[in-house]
Amino acid sequence: MAILVWFAEPTVAVLFERGSFTADTTQRTAAVVIALAIGLLSRAVAWFNFSVFHALVKPWIPVTLGLVEVLINICLTWILVGPFGIFGIALATSISLTITAIVTTVMITRELEFRVVPALIEPFIKISLMTAVMLVFAASTGNLLFVTFRPEGVFWANAALLAGIVPGAIAFLVTGILLRLGEIRSALGLLEQKWNLRPGRLFGG
Repeated sequence: MAILVWFAEPTVAVLFERGSFTADTTQRTAAVVIALAIGLLSRAVAWFNFSVFHALVKPWIPVTLGLVEVLINICLTWILVGPFGIFGIALATSISLTITAIVTTVMITRELEFRVVPALIEPFIKISLMTAVMLVFAASTGNLLFVTFRPEGVFWANAALLAGIVPGAIAFLVTGILLRLGEIRSALGLLEQKWNLRPGRLFGG
């Protein structure tokens, strides 16, 4: 989500900006990408929660909430498309997803009698720190490449900025290992099993 928000414009420029797809079109398209990207976390939460209701053999709940989400999306689109155009349509989608994520989380908390949010605070903080480190490395490296090589043309200029994502992703992984994020440690454990390595050998995990 952070990568799409931070690098929306250079990504769109590299993929599409040529011919009749002008710089102005790139900016407007990037704005839509950002509006949709900010709803990715909510989409993940909502669909995970829907799976929980299916596991509880209560499929009518996600079906009903899904229809309500569509209705909210339609209403918000009607409200926002006038002042914001296509950006408003994308924003309406993200807002409706966020509402669904919040409502389903509250319902699951009551259904399972388990406080879901407090259990997610620690991993959320860790992932937020990992994401911040990733963005710093990605943006710094991309700008350094741009200033150092000063590539000509829209494609290569934006490609230089996007190249910073690679060290940013590495920094994200290393930070997760240092913070002992459970998901990364589990992934490393699976790699160790696949490669028949001694447990804890990868990165000293």
